[in-house]
Amino acid sequence: MTQNYRLSSVDLDYIRTNFVRFEDACVAAAVTVSTARALRDREVLPHPTYVLDDGTEYVPADFFTLLKSVSEPDRVRPLLIVRLTARAQSHHELLPDEAAEGEWRSYLSGDYGVCLREVTPENMYDKERLVRRLSLQLATPLPAESLWCHQLRSEVDALDALLRPFALSDRARFGGFVSRDRLVTLPRLVYSHAFNG
Repeated sequence: MTQNYRLSSVDLDYIRTNFVRFEDACVAAAVTVSTARALRDREVLPHPTYVLDDGTEYVPADFFTLLKSVSEPDRVRPLLIVRLTARAQSHHELLPDEAAEGEWRSYLSGDYGVCLREVTPENMYDKERLVRRLSLQLATPLPAESLWCHQLRSEVDALDALLRPFALSDRARFGGFVSRDRLVTLPRLVYSHAFNG
């Protein structure tokens, strides 16, 4: 995987503290490294979340959770989509087929490991839903209205609970501000009155 960002010593400390080496995750899950790599090639398992300059791969501690919850690897994709769809329905929303496929591709990229504390289909859906809702709300701010402030606080807090802190290099990796910067840190600064009390 080609990277267009550099990892500082602060990044390395963050990654080593919050993620596990791919090989160690394999040992913990009782899956051989060769089997895991073959499953990644078959688009069953995600790519690593971080790759160090020396090629060491790091993944979230829950990397194998979906795989371990099915009887055979080919059921991972259907399970993820069923759970995403159920989560959408719990919010009285529909998940179009193309959106479900997009979420599966995002899962395989390993990028959800960057942002989510726990990479579950439910958290994936909730994160994207909150990003959409907050982006719309912040596009037409009504800071003098108590209902707007209450909704902002509720949804920022909900997103905050889902998101990791992010590494410094993630800003370069994703081309600028990450979701935490845009939709958690910045709103709390700009609309601080909505978060007081």
